[in-house]
Amino acid sequence: MMGRFEEGIAAYDQAISINSSYVEAWTNKGVALAFLGRMDEAIKCYEEAIRLDNKYELAWHNKGNALYQTGRYSESIAAYDEAIRQKPDYAEAWSGKGSVLLALGRYEEAIKASDEAIFLNPSLAQSWNNKGSALGELGRLDQALPCFEQAIQLDQRYVKAWINKGILLQAQGKTSEAESAFAIAAELTGGQEP
Repeated sequence: MMGRFEEGIAAYDQAISINSSYVEAWTNKGVALAFLGRMDEAIKCYEEAIRLDNKYELAWHNKGNALYQTGRYSESIAAYDEAIRQKPDYAEAWSGKGSVLLALGRYEEAIKASDEAIFLNPSLAQSWNNKGSALGELGRLDQALPCFEQAIQLDQRYVKAWINKGILLQAQGKTSEAESAFAIAAELTGGQEP
């Protein structure tokens, strides 16, 4: 699989050498680099795409993702906000913003961003998981559990949602149900850390 991304990068480089203003090529090259874990290079590609077209919401969104992955949370929120400014109904950008707010411990804001993402696209499992996590952190366990269950219903292989469900059930004293959720998470990861 890694070779495919390397091939993609080479193809995007060729396209860029023919037309250095090819915004989508810069953005897609960034995506391939991000998949390879080369976040700083990916961010530079997104920034070049944005320099060429500062209204291109996908480049802003992808930049937000890469910044989040590198722990640059305030910059990530700014990138997601710009993606949302360009396209207010961009559910994935709202979801990404919810992830960052959750990581920052800004739980009420994370819930609001997740709710907006869910309103725009109810099938985003990550948004349901983020909302459940934020609700759980606020001690609203009865509201959190249905969020994790919805995330799992949407993506039965979503390891984080299974783990979060297990943690919540454990906190509620439902040990056997928690163990079942953890067992599914372990099976999905082959016993490896998620």
